[in-house]
Amino acid sequence: MTLYQGALDSDGNRRAVGGYLPFVSHSLWTFSAATTGAQGTHVVFNVTGDILFDVFATVRTDLTGASAVVGLGNTSNPNAIVGNTTATDCDAGLVLAAGGAGSPSTLGLMNVATYVNMYLLSGTSQDVCLRVGTADVTGGALDIYCLWKPLRDGSDVTVATPA
Repeated sequence: MTLYQGALDSDGNRRAVGGYLPFVSHSLWTFSAATTGAQGTHVVFNVTGDILFDVFATVRTDLTGASAVVGLGNTSNPNAIVGNTTATDCDAGLVLAAGGAGSPSTLGLMNVATYVNMYLLSGTSQDVCLRVGTADVTGGALDIYCLWKPLRDGSDVTVATPA
């Protein structure tokens, strides 16, 4: 049997934490033109420390807003993961995921085996963000998920209050 010298990750209760990205944070983002749907970059998840993560969204209700686009990324590049996607193409049941800019995937056809993305956020001021561009998103809702794993003590992901 091989002897490994690496440490085993554990949670605050000293239980082993394993798997690809073992923690899940969820934010229901309901769009309103004056606030959560206004053009700009909105923080969805606050990140403390260093994490490996992936983020994607499922469309809960059809998005509305003539010529509006949405994207997902981090503070310094809010379209890094999901590039500009036309809001009115985001119909209930579709998925916004990495590499899908401009064409949300049908939920029933999403091939999870080929959807293996991992990103690193390190340091300060690097939160997971939603970008609204071109025009306001006037209605609809996204379920946004962040799958993540801390890389050092004190690293965490918390859901930001939609604003």
